[in-house]
Amino acid sequence: MPILLLKKLPWGVFCFCLLASAVQAQVRTVRGTVRSIDDNSPLPGVNVLIKGTIKGTTSDASGAYSLEVGSDADVLVFSFIGYQSEEVTVGQQTTVDIALTQSVDQLAEVLVVGYSEKTKQEITGAVVNVSGEKLKSVTTSSVESLLQGKVAGVQVSTLTGAPGSVPQVLVRGASSIGSSRGALVVVDGIVGGAYNPNDVESVTMLKDAGATALYGSRANSGVLIVTTKKGVSEKPVITYKTTLGTRKITTGNFEMMNTEELYETERAMFPGSAQFLALRPRTLLEQNYDWVDLSYKEAFVQNHNVSARGKSGKIGYYLAGDFYDEEGTLLTTGYKRFNFRSNLDFALSDKVKLTTNLNITRDKTKNYHWRWPYQPFLYLPYDSPYDENGNIRYVDATTPGFLSRDKNNILQSAEYNDYNGKGFTLNGDAVLTVEVTPWLTLQSRNRFAYGSYRSDTYEDVKTIEGAAYDGSLAYDISDSYSLISTNLIRLNHDFGEHHVGGFVGFEGQYSESENAAGNGIGVPSGIKVPSAVGTPQDINGEHAEGRAMSYLGEVNYDYKNKYFVTGSFRRDGASVFAIDKRWGSFGALSASWIISSEDFFRGIREQVTFTKLRGSFGIVGNDNIPANQDVGVYEFSHQYNGGTAGYPVNIPNPVLAWEQTKTYNVGLDVGLFSRVNVAVDAYYKDTDRLLLYVQQPPSQGIERVLRNAGRLATRGIELGIDGDVLRTGDFRWNVAFNIGTAANEVKALADDGVTQIFRNNDGVKQVVQVGKDVNSWYLPKWIGVDPENGDPQWQTTERDADGRIVGYGVTNEYDIASRTENLQIVGSATPKVFGGLSTTLAYKAFTLSVSSSYQYGNDVYHSTREFVDADGAMFNFNMMKLDDGWSRWRNPGDIATHPKPMFGGNHNANKASSRYLEDGGFWRIRNITLNYNVPADLLSKLKLSGANLYVSGDNLFTFTKFSGLDPEVAGYTDEPNGIMAGLSYFKYPISKQYLVGLQISF
Repeated sequence: MPILLLKKLPWGVFCFCLLASAVQAQVRTVRGTVRSIDDNSPLPGVNVLIKGTIKGTTSDASGAYSLEVGSDADVLVFSFIGYQSEEVTVGQQTTVDIALTQSVDQLAEVLVVGYSEKTKQEITGAVVNVSGEKLKSVTTSSVESLLQGKVAGVQVSTLTGAPGSVPQVLVRGASSIGSSRGALVVVDGIVGGAYNPNDVESVTMLKDAGATALYGSRANSGVLIVTTKKGVSEKPVITYKTTLGTRKITTGNFEMMNTEELYETERAMFPGSAQFLALRPRTLLEQNYDWVDLSYKEAFVQNHNVSARGKSGKIGYYLAGDFYDEEGTLLTTGYKRFNFRSNLDFALSDKVKLTTNLNITRDKTKNYHWRWPYQPFLYLPYDSPYDENGNIRYVDATTPGFLSRDKNNILQSAEYNDYNGKGFTLNGDAVLTVEVTPWLTLQSRNRFAYGSYRSDTYEDVKTIEGAAYDGSLAYDISDSYSLISTNLIRLNHDFGEHHVGGFVGFEGQYSESENAAGNGIGVPSGIKVPSAVGTPQDINGEHAEGRAMSYLGEVNYDYKNKYFVTGSFRRDGASVFAIDKRWGSFGALSASWIISSEDFFRGIREQVTFTKLRGSFGIVGNDNIPANQDVGVYEFSHQYNGGTAGYPVNIPNPVLAWEQTKTYNVGLDVGLFSRVNVAVDAYYKDTDRLLLYVQQPPSQGIERVLRNAGRLATRGIELGIDGDVLRTGDFRWNVAFNIGTAANEVKALADDGVTQIFRNNDGVKQVVQVGKDVNSWYLPKWIGVDPENGDPQWQTTERDADGRIVGYGVTNEYDIASRTENLQIVGSATPKVFGGLSTTLAYKAFTLSVSSSYQYGNDVYHSTREFVDADGAMFNFNMMKLDDGWSRWRNPGDIATHPKPMFGGNHNANKASSRYLEDGGFWRIRNITLNYNVPADLLSKLKLSGANLYVSGDNLFTFTKFSGLDPEVAGYTDEPNGIMAGLSYFKYPISKQYLVGLQISF
């Protein structure tokens, strides 16, 4: 037998070689690119397998892949989390490009929620994820701006158009009265942090207590989780992105008069021409200066970003450098930011992983004097900013012929004065994960954050601001750092069809900050250093420390991947409360049922592809108050009789404790026809033990004291729909719509019988009253113009002994109308509905996207009109043009919206009243972008792995009845910063923005 085998061996080897040669003849490499059918963007990390084998690869960061196949009959299977799998028979092809369709249910997509990662199938709370692809259309310095109109129940309000500004984010309406805060920002799983919008992979919004309770004391206004990019493929990809554009202010329906219009309007304020001509000679008609156009210019914005992304052995990396430069539209203002990010993932062993994230930011801001944004609107068009030689001139009270009330020239001030700021931030994260056993994992998350900021104010002796002090100089320097460490023990185990998981942990945080400030006068022109100060003035500073400790845990259970229950608990300690009140306990219980997985659902599964019912209840806290409110504090910032003087600033409150919000939520997620997602939520928030400043009697010597007093309830419904209206061949049309409500009611105030608290912002009042909306306007009620004589008219009230209104009257005297007994609730700053609408049209390499936001049913107080629509009371200010449908009273019998114009005013018609309360509803086209993805064959010739070009426009159209610069105003009151919900004032106008961009990958 051995001899026989030896004889046959050469023939066997020969046959084997022939077979190998034949097989080798069929083996070849297939290449291609995987993209998303949504916007034709490349998809990294897609699994590409030969069907029936374990042989495969993954696409790189540019979506490219290559794979050896052995037969024309091989079938390539493309699969990716969140997308529908596709199969393609190789045949004779050497290039297989494919576009994957996003899966409607996306059950396997992993999201960062709280202190863990979960698939959409496992999530039991109200959670919305927005991918980086859906955020990238707008060029801005903040992610918050990118979220406008994208998430149901979330209001994003741009309070100012100043360069580098961050908008206000309000989730599900009011949660507090005196201690409101925006959404908590969490970066890469750790509270706080910093990021650059170009580095963002996705944003997840946690809305109900079932999702937010693990953040305890800081989560009563929702949680915004930002996840930055990581290395995903073995092939390194270098990407360069550049965006260039221009910005120009948009003033909405607000337009100032030119010389001719103002001259004729002012003429009507006088009974005869002699007095008028003495104040306004006809020669003024020869001058017409548009101060708004002179002060606000077309500005340039640019953004350049370079990144490298990939894996090398056991190290995954994402490195990026970013430069953002935004010129301000107002005079010399602007904002520049340099950013560097390094995200590194180290597989130290099969069971040990280390992640390090480093983000460094250096920014510079050219700020402005507080008068600059509004004075261009007030200056009279008769007044010239130039002297007889055409040079910008100095103006003060002695300048002849300058008629505007404010005797200064901001154009001249901007030539010499500087209002600068510069900051530096560093955030370093280290996350160590150790898999002890398949069911036990230890994790430690740590962050060190450092920040410094310096502001410098220089007012030259040549300007009106500096002339009074022979030049002035001021600075303010601050430094802060914080440490946070979260240490978790995770457990996960399967028991047949049962799965149990969760974690317990401890979190500690320490922060320290200090600042020093000083100013001086007598500074020579052009010398901008403190040593040049002739006479030092105030010097002040402070030092503060903060500590917080928390114990937290979560338990997850599911059965058959259909029934899910999550319980979470957190115990927080905060030093801002009384000694025996510093610990608060918070938690939540949530559950969900995937109805579409039940057998009885099988008959309609093709039509209703996914259905999940969710419910949650939880409690979160609020500690957003200044430190040391529980003890008596003296401030030593003044001098008396040559020495330092101290005075009390608050009364001790030894029982000051946590504010807490209980939240109930029920939701339904539905997928239809494998192309439409629908999410419906109903919620109820009940906040009690409100942290509220309560008025004190004059005998106390202190106006207000912080107490736990009152209760506020907010309820609402949210609807989000996202799906493909049309999907055929190379064409796709997607529409996303969301709508939300957030009605609130004050349930109680102080325990000692107080039933209302007033807010006052320069005479404009709101009332916090039991049974009413927390943002209720409390003003004299305007009832129009008397058609007989053109006088203003307000409503008066007749009240019984209990203060109830039993009748009404009319007065033309503001002093009577503004009496306390005549003030009424005349509207609310809370919108009835708000949301967004966006659409995407994709055809082959082209994608057109349009996004918008809207709100309806809120009243905005247009305080600017008190100055520029004052019927002659502000004679030396310019006036706004009448809006459509408005008219001035001229003759008896006229039915007009505006009283008779009179020099000096008409019965104080311009004082605060509901006359200036307007419909604040709007629909804004937030962004329009046209994108072109360069085809694969051209990319190959250019030796690029990806490239796209785009043009974009921001804030192009706003449809509104509001007569002011912008109907988008603050959504909640922030008293420490002087912000009142619904108040429109002279703000730095927002801008229309026109951009072109290029992104290429190598």
